[in-house]
This record gives sequence, structure tokens and C-alpha cells, in this order.
Amino acid sequence: MKIEIYNVHFWATQRQGNGKERRTLQTVHMPRFDAVTRKHITEEQRIEKGTQALTAEGFYDIEYGSTVADELIVTH
Repeated sequence: MKIEIYNVHFWATQRQGNGKERRTLQTVHMPRFDAVTRKHITEEQRIEKGTQALTAEGFYDIEYGSTVADELIVTH
């Protein structure tokens, strides 16, 4: 089975256990199509969803980098 996804890249900062900060490239994976409307997810929606996901994981100072369309192949 082939699943079409977007790999959305963000530069984000995270505070480390020793009090220092580290800026890294983070990737958020999401489907290309909205499950309800069956339409493509727009760039604005990708940025919003990605920012929300990274904020929930403790990242801040989040900047959008790029989006890459990809396919995920799942075998059983």
C-alpha cells in the first residue's frame, strides 16, 4: 500500500536539560489530503499544523523551511 505524505521541514529551538538551547531541523510528516474534505492540504495548513505539533513537543522560535512530497510504502 502506498501512502502519499508531505515532509514539512522547520527550524526550531529546544531547551536542553542543562539549560542550554539547541536549534535543529525538525520534520513533521502529514498526509497530502485532508481526511474530511479529500482536498490537498494547503501550504498555510501545513505550516499551521506543523507549528502546533512542534509547540506541543516543547519547541519554540519555529521557522518554516520547506516541504517535500514523498510516498510511504507500507507492507504487511
